[in-house]
Amino acid sequence: MKKFLSVLFISLTLLTTCLGQGIALDKISHFSMGYVIGATTTNLLEQHIGKQKAILIGCGTSIITGIAKEVVYDKLLRRGTPEFDDVTATLLGGISGSIIITINF
Repeated sequence: MKKFLSVLFISLTLLTTCLGQGIALDKISHFSMGYVIGATTTNLLEQHIGKQKAILIGCGTSIITGIAKEVVYDKLLRRGTPEFDDVTATLLGGISGSIIITINF
């Protein structure tokens, strides 16, 4: 519970900082989903395969998800505009989530 609350606090701090800097809500959404995907994947795998491999897989999962969303949903289904910055925001969120979730509080 302590780890969850700490991660929640850090997440909310990042979110409010981004909103204050004028970053587009779309990029914050991509960052947030990357964060959740990276943190969840890393947390689930860390005990089974070790910290370093779990972080790599968490980051990989978030980038694959970000690319898939841009290619399938935005480009192929034409329900949005594919943007490289969206993939970048998802990856940065995945990296942040994967690393922060492994910090021992």
